[in-house]
Amino acid sequence: MAFFHLKLSVKMKYLRFFPLALFAAACTHSQHSIERYIKTAQERDSLLVDIITYVYVKPASATATTRFEEQYRQHYAGELPNFKIEKYYSDSDGTQWFLLLRPARTSQGRVNRYVGGKMKLADGHIVEFREVFVTVAGKEEEINEKALELWKEMLRYGNVDRYIDHRHYLEWPDPNTHFYYNTATHEWAYMP
Repeated sequence: MAFFHLKLSVKMKYLRFFPLALFAAACTHSQHSIERYIKTAQERDSLLVDIITYVYVKPASATATTRFEEQYRQHYAGELPNFKIEKYYSDSDGTQWFLLLRPARTSQGRVNRYVGGKMKLADGHIVEFREVFVTVAGKEEEINEKALELWKEMLRYGNVDRYIDHRHYLEWPDPNTHFYYNTATHEWAYMP
């Protein structure tokens, strides 16, 4: 009987930590984690390369249209270590929202910026894409809080219009220069 009591007390000791383990697991795959929606690392990397193709500098020999061709995929895949999907959310109509950390080049050297946007997928591939905002460039720890505020705003309203005059938050869109996201070329452009 004493042996049974000892085994039971050992089990009870470990059961105390079970709720903590469940909480830790839940935090790992939060509502805004890409792992919650896209299960394998290979699928996440493939999608990230697709996103990089839309948001990053194209190869010198590519145009706005040809940059999506298979011959340039290796160029974008080479940039994979420099990008990170910080937040990801799929809403009820299938729109995929993302907050992406990406490199930026400025006169201060290489820094980062965040891109917030939305897309629709079919068979794991992007069929609609739009950048909603691009933050100012800076050190990750300096711009992270601003990016998270913009993320919440974008999810709530589908835009960041209330921040449009916060030039210390947003690089684009910029109503003062009439800079907008052109969904035909998938680039930020001046309004004609």
